[in-house]
Amino acid sequence: MPINRRNFLKTAAGISIAAALPTIAKATIDPPPRKSRRLSREQLKQQAQTGYPFNIYLHEKDLNRVMVQWAPWPTDYFTLWAPEAFMFGDGKNFMVKEPVNWKSDGPDLYIEPANVSYGGFSIRWQARLAPQKDGVNFQISVTNTGRKPLRPQFSINSCFNFFYAPDFMDSTGDFTFFRTGGRWQSLTHLRRPHAKIYGHDPYNFPVKGYCENKNVAADAESVRRICADSSLVVRVGRTRQYCIGYAWDKALRLDINFNRLHCIHSVPALGPLAPGKTVTRNGKLYFHKGQKDDLLKLVNAEI
Repeated sequence: MPINRRNFLKTAAGISIAAALPTIAKATIDPPPRKSRRLSREQLKQQAQTGYPFNIYLHEKDLNRVMVQWAPWPTDYFTLWAPEAFMFGDGKNFMVKEPVNWKSDGPDLYIEPANVSYGGFSIRWQARLAPQKDGVNFQISVTNTGRKPLRPQFSINSCFNFFYAPDFMDSTGDFTFFRTGGRWQSLTHLRRPHAKIYGHDPYNFPVKGYCENKNVAADAESVRRICADSSLVVRVGRTRQYCIGYAWDKALRLDINFNRLHCIHSVPALGPLAPGKTVTRNGKLYFHKGQKDDLLKLVNAEI
């Protein structure tokens, strides 16, 4: 599922999240004001008729937050926090709050090659988001620039959030699905007895191929003995006539949050990776008019 955009691999010097510290908790750079690229209902409709039915742009204040507009639901704003975290494993993970400098390239957004060092590991990474007719392609490329191999559980996690998309929120689990054992599984009957009414209520499911990996399947937030068949996680809209999917060509696990977060994650598998080696993963945010079975066929044909 390649992104056929020119100049994906930028040669300009990348930004550096210098030896990132575990204490990073908020942005250390005050981002400059940014004029929003949000489109009106009519502008979005016109764009859908002449090109892609999507508009992607950066949040005015949070430069790690990519906003997505979809023509059929012009007042719902889908949010991709990318990246949310660099996850090196064994507790060597950190949440990204510093701006990573997404830039515009026509309808696309991209990150130039950037250096990250943390917990004895060093990488150089880049990313691109590219609207298509049926979704937004998401590509990540990572080179191990350190001396230590990256672990099998290494990943760059991005959060796809519905907090500003009320027609696709899910506080019960009835509208969120993944595949396990050859069938669809909702989150309705998986909620923990102590689940919070508000706040962080996460559920993680290792993807087939990683279910026996104790570093992935034994996560404190994993739901025991449930293994996802594929990288696809689906959120169905309130009318049940539209659905949205998130998938990668290879994924470690699926993460799902309820309540105020209303987010889904498909976590790309980027490790193991030897020093000097590069890996590229292709993912996609699917926006589909129809049922989740039809969306599954589309994903299986592309990934």
